[in-house]
Amino acid sequence: MSVWAYPTFSKAGEFKKYWDATDKQYHFIRLVEGMGPLVYPRRSPALSPGGLSALLTTEDINPSNNLKHVYEMFLGVRAGLLCYLFHPYTDEQLNWDENPVNIDRDLTRWISYRDSPYECPTVKLWVKQDGYPGLRFINISDVSLRPEYRYVAKAWKFQGEDEMPKPTLEGLRQGVFGADPIRFGGRFD
Repeated sequence: MSVWAYPTFSKAGEFKKYWDATDKQYHFIRLVEGMGPLVYPRRSPALSPGGLSALLTTEDINPSNNLKHVYEMFLGVRAGLLCYLFHPYTDEQLNWDENPVNIDRDLTRWISYRDSPYECPTVKLWVKQDGYPGLRFINISDVSLRPEYRYVAKAWKFQGEDEMPKPTLEGLRQGVFGADPIRFGGRFD
C-alpha cells in the first residue's frame, strides 16, 4: 500500500532571494498568494531494461506571461527508474541527443525513487517563466517499465522588488529581514 503525502510548501508572506548571474546580485520576491497543491502525474512510453527515454519537458507547467507567478514544485519518480534532470532546459545548454553521462554533472541531477518517491516527492524545483526542466529516464530494473513521475506544485503570485516598500527592500539587502535562498535552475548542490 502506498502512502500519499504532500510535501511541505513555503508560506504566504515569506521572502525569497535568488542570484541573478547577469546582474551579479541577489534579487528578492515576497510570496503573496499560493494556489495548490496542484498535482501533475505523467507517464511516458515503456522502456526495456537499460532503456533511455526521449526528452520530456514540462513546458505545459511553464508560468504564464500574463500572470506574475512562479511554481514551487516537487518531483517524484517511481521505483525502477533513474531520472536525469536538467533545470532549466534550453536547447543552447543541452543537446539531448548526447549520452547523459557526457554532460556537465554540475548542471544536472540524477533522481531515484529513494531520493524522491512518487508518492511523496522531496526534490524541490523553483520554476519561472521559460525556465522549466527537461527530463530523461533510464530503466534500471530488469523488467520493462513505463516511466511514471509526478509534480506536486504550488503556483505563487509574488511581489517583486519594484512593488516593495523601499525600507523593506533595504532591510532585505542588509540582512535585517530573512529571505530563504532559492534557485530557478542552474547548479545543484
